[in-house]
Amino acid sequence: MKGQRIAWSAAELAFIKRRRTKPRLELHAAFIAKFGRSDISLSALCSLCKRSGWLTGPRAGRFK
Repeated sequence: MKGQRIAWSAAELAFIKRRRTKPRLELHAAFIAKFGRSDISLSALCSLCKRSGWLTGPRAGRFK
């Protein structure tokens, strides 16, 4: 069986959505600093972003 479901508040989801184009590590650090939720891991934050379709930016699939 998988872990417990994480309860995200509306303010937390709005914060993440506004900053969805930041690199995930920076977003996670900003989230922890703002909300003090040390129970949220980087992988949990990444999973939320993937499920919600919040990508870090456009991808062309080519080197610049």
